[in-house]
Amino acid sequence: FVGRKWDQPYIEEHAEATGYQVEFRDHSNLNSFQKDTSNIYFFKSIEDDTGKAIGSLIFSKPDILQSSLKPLLSLSVFFVILSFVSILFFLFYFRRTVIVPLNKISAALNTSDISKIESLNQDADEFKVLGKLIHDFFSQQEELKDHRNKLEEINATKDRLFSIIAHDLKNPVGNIVSLSDLLSNYINEKDFETSAELNRLIAKQSEDTMGLLTSLFDWARSQNGKMGFSPEVYDLKRILDEVTSTLQSTAQVKGITISSDEMSNIQVFADIHMLKTVLRNLITNAIKYTQTGGSVTISANFGNGETAICVRDTGVGMTEDTLNKIFRIESNLTMAGTANEKGNGLGLIICKEIVEKHGGQIRVESELGQGSRFIFTLPFAN
Repeated sequence: FVGRKWDQPYIEEHAEATGYQVEFRDHSNLNSFQKDTSNIYFFKSIEDDTGKAIGSLIFSKPDILQSSLKPLLSLSVFFVILSFVSILFFLFYFRRTVIVPLNKISAALNTSDISKIESLNQDADEFKVLGKLIHDFFSQQEELKDHRNKLEEINATKDRLFSIIAHDLKNPVGNIVSLSDLLSNYINEKDFETSAELNRLIAKQSEDTMGLLTSLFDWARSQNGKMGFSPEVYDLKRILDEVTSTLQSTAQVKGITISSDEMSNIQVFADIHMLKTVLRNLITNAIKYTQTGGSVTISANFGNGETAICVRDTGVGMTEDTLNKIFRIESNLTMAGTANEKGNGLGLIICKEIVEKHGGQIRVESELGQGSRFIFTLPFAN
């Protein structure tokens, strides 16, 4: 800095010798100088003989370290972006392959809805195996539930059967024995008028007992699958006339009229013995629960490939609670008729099993004091 004039030729020589670019700038406008961030700067103040600053020399040189770090910085930014993208991809993949299946499994376990894990069957990893295990578990639970329901139904059937045998069958048989003893005494005393009355009572008790035994026999055969099933095409009117003719005397005792609507040319595809059992039970019940002077009407119509048969009465009707129990053996439902006729509750259950065996359905419509309508369907004979 001493002994030379810092003119342009010297500045150029200095730059060539040292590698630093030199710029002379007036001291007053030094503040307006703009630095290049890629360079290293040194500043040197120039003074005159009096010590007054007259200018500044600005030395600059490219920052080699910063230049060498630029690729590293770019590489660092690249790796940061790559790491961020990798984390996002990992989170997405982890969510799709782990979180989502776990949520489906949790939802299925909480709601017992196996449809929520059906999509796991398309996977090829451990979740497919887990989904299959859960599916099998739910299936086994359903099977156990079905078995439990069947066992409960079997137990209810057993209890109902024992109840019928112990009560409904024991009492009439006991009455017959007692009446028979009395009959022998009155015959010995030659009281033929009382003997005739006792004979009538014995006949009535025997008829009721026989009806109960028939119901038990039919129901037992339906339970063990030994009830023969040979459906053929029959004329419904002819079968109905045969059934009603055997029940007319019972209806006449109570002053009840049995009638049927016009049903010419209506044919059904059914087992004739089973169909007669259904009609006999339904009409007998209608007579039993209809007051003196009432009526029982049978009608039929066909459509949609089936025949709907209706047995309608003007009897006492049923409550909502009775309607819910009438076809269930475990309900142990028995109701006395309007003339104190006894029932065992098996007749309608047998009717339901027979109708369903034919592929039909049976239902009841009733209101208390408004009579009842039993409707069952059978395949239409095409």
